[in-house]
Order: sequence, then structure tokens, then C-alpha cells
Amino acid sequence: MTIYPKQWQWLTEAASRIPALFEALEQGGSRADTALGVRTIRGKEVRLSLVVEVVDPGGNPLRSHA
Repeated sequence: MTIYPKQWQWLTEAASRIPALFEALEQGGSRADTALGVRTIRGKEVRLSLVVEVVDPGGNPLRSHA
């Protein structure tokens, strides 16, 4: 697979947004997202996003989110 300079630039920009998403959770949030782009495909608006959210695998996950 060949990655062209324009693709590499786009991926680098997308990756640069990841630390801020985790920082938002460290500040007390439970979910953060950022839109990477919006396009119209077959007449429908489509958004590509990065999402980070708290996932509690404990025995009673609702208790910590109440």
C-alpha cells in the first residue's frame, strides 16, 4: 500500500487530535469527539469522527454513571 504525501498529511492531522480527546476525559468528561471531515455521499451528509469515551467494565457500570 502506498501512502501519498497528501494522505500522510491528513493522517498526521487526525492523529494530532487524539491527545486532546484523552485530556478532555482526564478533566472529568465521559465522552469527547472531533469531526475529521464531512462529505456528501449519495445525497446524505456523512461525518467521519474520532470518539473517546469512558467504558466501565466493572460489575455494576451504571452505579458509577448515575
